[in-house]
Amino acid sequence: MTDFEKIHVLTKELLVIYNELDEEAKSIVDEHITSCPDCKGLFETYHSTFVFNNQRFCLEQAEQSTEIKPFKKLIQFKTIMYVLLIGIRFLLLSLILNKSFDPTRPALLRGSLIVYYFPFVGLSNIVTFVFYRKSWFWIMLLFDILILLFSADLIYTFF
Repeated sequence: MTDFEKIHVLTKELLVIYNELDEEAKSIVDEHITSCPDCKGLFETYHSTFVFNNQRFCLEQAEQSTEIKPFKKLIQFKTIMYVLLIGIRFLLLSLILNKSFDPTRPALLRGSLIVYYFPFVGLSNIVTFVFYRKSWFWIMLLFDILILLFSADLIYTFF
C-alpha cells in the first residue's frame, strides 16, 4: 500500500470528525482532499450534511427556548390559590370581629373564632401542607395558632 492510499484510507475515516481535528491533521486532510476527487465528494457530502444537522439543531434549540414553561400555568394557579386562601382568611377574621365583637361578652368572640375560623383553618392548612412548600404551612399554622389563642385577649385588652 502506497503512502497516498494510506492517507486516502485515513482521510475517509477522519472526514466524519473533520471539525474536531487538530490544525496539523486538518491541513493534511485538506491537502489530500484537493488532490483526490473521491475524498472531495465525500467531504462535500459530509460537510453539507453536518451544516444541515447543525442548522436543524440550532432551530430545535431556538424552539425549545421560546417554548412556554410547562408548569407556568400550575405555578400561576398555585399562587392564585394561596393568595385566595390568605384573602379568605382575613375576610373571615374581619367578619367574625365585626359580628361577634361585644365588649360585655368576650366569650362570644372566642366561640365565634372556634366555630367559624377553626374549620376553615383546618382545611386551608391541609391544602397548604399538600400543595405548597412546607415553610408556608408552618408560617400559616403559627399565624392561625396565634389568632385562635391570643386574638380575643388582645382585642379585649385594647377595648
